Amino acid sequence: MALTILQNTDVHTLMNDSLKNALGDNAVLVSEDLTNAVDVGVALANANAYEHWLEGMAVATAKYIFSFRKYNQKAPNILRSSQEYGQLIQKIRSKLPETFTNQSQHLVDGASYDDNQFINNEVEVKIFKDRIDFECRKSITRDQLKTAFTNATELGSFVSMLFGLVENRLELAMEEYIFWTLKRYMAEVITNNDSVRCVHLLTEYKTLVPTADATLTAAKALYDEGFLVYAAARIMDYKDLLARYNTRFNEEGFQNHTPEELLHVVLYNKFVDNMGTYAKSNTFNERFLKLPKHETVAYWTGLGDGSDKDRTTVKVEYDGTTLDKSYVLGFMFDHDGAFVDHDEPSREAHYVKSGQFYNYWYKEVIGIGCDFSENAIAFLID
Repeated sequence: MALTILQNTDVHTLMNDSLKNALGDNAVLVSEDLTNAVDVGVALANANAYEHWLEGMAVATAKYIFSFRKYNQKAPNILRSSQEYGQLIQKIRSKLPETFTNQSQHLVDGASYDDNQFINNEVEVKIFKDRIDFECRKSITRDQLKTAFTNATELGSFVSMLFGLVENRLELAMEEYIFWTLKRYMAEVITNNDSVRCVHLLTEYKTLVPTADATLTAAKALYDEGFLVYAAARIMDYKDLLARYNTRFNEEGFQNHTPEELLHVVLYNKFVDNMGTYAKSNTFNERFLKLPKHETVAYWTGLGDGSDKDRTTVKVEYDGTTLDKSYVLGFMFDHDGAFVDHDEPSREAHYVKSGQFYNYWYKEVIGIGCDFSENAIAFLID
């Protein structure tokens, strides 16, 4: 998470958004090459508008970072826009209607036909209201702020510093909450441990494949060509199964389907890498050995000692329960099954006269949700 160094054009965009907030429509705008940094600094000083400028920078950097970062998360992509999340907060769904015989094709002489029968719609409403709030604080001295407007280089460095601080804080926070939400969803499937949604790949492999090594362990399975091929085939099979309407792959018995474009697949990166190293290199035709579109994770919870066991461990606490499960190879779930929303942060800058510094706050609210009535599959090496 190195500090982001912005190009002059980026600084120019952020500065002018915040300057309009501080100085109004008649603001002295910074040039694209930042060469009028001194003039801008003088205008802010004359208007005693440093505090308003900092507030404007909080708004500008937050919007810039969110649009820039939403495709670059190191956590799986379950981040939703405010509009999409708003639609998910109250989720209304109905069971599929039944079909009946078309009576017009089977008319009976003298029979009576009733057109007034009422068919009830079974509707379920879910409310997702879990919100997490936190704040980040930073103090900036008046001398630091004034120095930023001495030349283009100093201005670029100072704005990059503000941007980098927000970026690093957002990255850490969003990764943490995204992983927690995903692990909470995984825990629901793994804890129930039913034979349909919890796929025990190693047991299946040794039971169903005649050439399988009966002594193969979870620790060595990721380096066994036969197991890698079998696991890839099973993952592809479930992709196709979830695309058809069914009631088996969700917790609440709804008749669901998850088309490929709405399917999320998250896999342990060593499995994907080893597919290329141990399996594809020995396979005559690679088109018979593939994986669905997926994201990878280097570890679910932490590195631990760096072993596959520690890196594939899902450990999460929720509702007074703790899951601690090793050798979780991957997770497949519907787009609407797990989601995180990042609201626009509130922001505030306050000048402390006695110390001649500015306190700078970001206050965040994040919305999270898991819907266990959506399709989900956990793939385990056990």
